[in-house]
Amino acid sequence: MANAAGFRSEREFEGPRPPGTRRALLFGDSYTAGEGVPNAQRFGDLIEQAVSDVEVWNYGLPGTGTDQQYLTWREFARDTPCDLLVHSASVAWTMAGGPAGPLAGSRQGEASPLAAAAVACSSGRILEVGPSDPLRRKYAARAEVDAAGRCLLPGLV
Repeated sequence: MANAAGFRSEREFEGPRPPGTRRALLFGDSYTAGEGVPNAQRFGDLIEQAVSDVEVWNYGLPGTGTDQQYLTWREFARDTPCDLLVHSASVAWTMAGGPAGPLAGSRQGEASPLAAAAVACSSGRILEVGPSDPLRRKYAARAEVDAAGRCLLPGLV
């Protein structure tokens, strides 16, 4: 089932957040979209089940790269506020390249996994990606998701 915007969702992605509810926006490829699994088994839907006051808008589109995911965010979600910390991922892959800037072009092959990772987000932006324990101490998140046993692919949140 697709919503009016064409995303695989049983809800429309419009309107203000319900009072007392936080909103997480997901952007990604077939993993985020949940290719091959029912909606209830997608990681975004599992987040909603695990955190009672969080709603997830899943903008995942199979076959897309970060450039298309950025354009999806820009077109459909730029003005949608959200706050969420996803932590304890077994592994995180990120294109952050440190002082030299993001890994782009041929440098993308330099990406390496980060074990026991977290991503801190606020107002729709990634603040930091790093080891879970230090990030959990540094940021006072309004919501946390334990992503133990899962792979985290931080991108456009």
